Amino acid sequence: MRYEIELELKENILPLDYRRNFISLFKKVLEDYNKDLKEAIYEKSDIKNFTYSIYLPIEKIEGGKIFLKSSRIKLFLSTEDIMLSLHFLNAFLESKSKKIILNSENSVEIIKVKKLHEKEIKENYRVFKTLSPIVVKEHTREKDFYHLLDEEGIKVLKKNIIFNLKDKFPIKYLEEIEIIPIETKKTVVSYYGIKMQVTLGTIGIKGNKDILTHFYKCGLGSKRSAGFSMLDLID
Repeated sequence: MRYEIELELKENILPLDYRRNFISLFKKVLEDYNKDLKEAIYEKSDIKNFTYSIYLPIEKIEGGKIFLKSSRIKLFLSTEDIMLSLHFLNAFLESKSKKIILNSENSVEIIKVKKLHEKEIKENYRVFKTLSPIVVKEHTREKDFYHLLDEEGIKVLKKNIIFNLKDKFPIKYLEEIEIIPIETKKTVVSYYGIKMQVTLGTIGIKGNKDILTHFYKCGLGSKRSAGFSMLDLID
């Protein structure tokens, strides 16, 4: 299920590393709603079965900060887990109109929560656009590497997909997935002080329609529950 959550900031300004602030928002609304659920998601599970993105009406970026044209921003949330989606819906509704601290300089208020129409995937090839940057993370004993969606990055992404989804889908279907960059660009983002190279744009994905549906509902790539790797279908 897919939701649009309208938020209002106290100040029209956010740090470049703003996604960590919205992780705090998620933790706060879940803590107030159900502490056991919050602990299950953020303390007892490595894989979080949801993704989200933030729409910011950016005016300029200066001095390590993002200045916005408006205090109204939007959070788009998606998951294939019906029970989890209902918990999120109830948690955000219960926190509506409350002041929630984002950082030492800003707070946010939940204005409106709206369920969005989900598109159905019936084909084995669809074109997607990124709603948030795609993160391709390669973990080694020495350090983590972040790849773009180039030839090497796609190999790493497919390896990660097979590892993460091998208990959910047949290996044969996972190995058959093809990811085709159509119109993409590189950008660099800050996340907990780490500079990561990531990919934005339009991509095609060929594969089993159920796996494509999973990507649509839960994201493609790493750090999906941290505001990265969310996709939308292009009709």
